[in-house]
Amino acid sequence: MVPHSEPFWREHQKRRYVESFCGGLAVALGLKSERAVLNDLNPHLINFYAQLRRGLSVKIEARYDGKLFYAHRERFTINSSRMATHKPGKRRNSFII
Repeated sequence: MVPHSEPFWREHQKRRYVESFCGGLAVALGLKSERAVLNDLNPHLINFYAQLRRGLSVKIEARYDGKLFYAHRERFTINSSRMATHKPGKRRNSFII
């Protein structure tokens, strides 16, 4: 996607890049925008990017292990079910660079 978007972006690179559904950020990072508004319906994704911006420090064990992965996933599922989820008509979550 970036190779196709980049020629159009070059003409407007001084403007703010706005991404409706940022997902994995491939396009936003690939275009190397200095200013951007990144939106997504997933509040966990936006929270993750906000943590990266602040200098994320991972304090859980991380290694290639199925049992460990499922333990972390279960903890995430329990914690995320306690958080408010997106409701139709509610504002999207945004991350501004």
